[in-house]
Amino acid sequence: MLWLDDDRGTIGSKISFNVSGGHTAHHQEYLIREDGETAFYGADNLPTAGYLRRPIAYKTDFDGKRARDKRKEWLEQGQAENWSMLLYHDMRTPVLHL
Repeated sequence: MLWLDDDRGTIGSKISFNVSGGHTAHHQEYLIREDGETAFYGADNLPTAGYLRRPIAYKTDFDGKRARDKRKEWLEQGQAENWSMLLYHDMRTPVLHL
């Protein structure tokens, strides 16, 4: 068992996490790096590709503006580093390759 009680850290050598806030006060994001590839998981801050196309601060988020700003940041970093984004609510594009 591993307690994720820090704001950022690693799980083994391939997974890192960060508390990003936004959807909830303690929302976490994950990066999985292996064999030169990176997969990003933004969970409820980034459940579908549509969230990347529309820069909206949603009322259903704890801090909608922060969630919106994090999505923009993730998209820019993901494009620069060729991430694959895991979109667990997206039936058409569950994995978006940037």
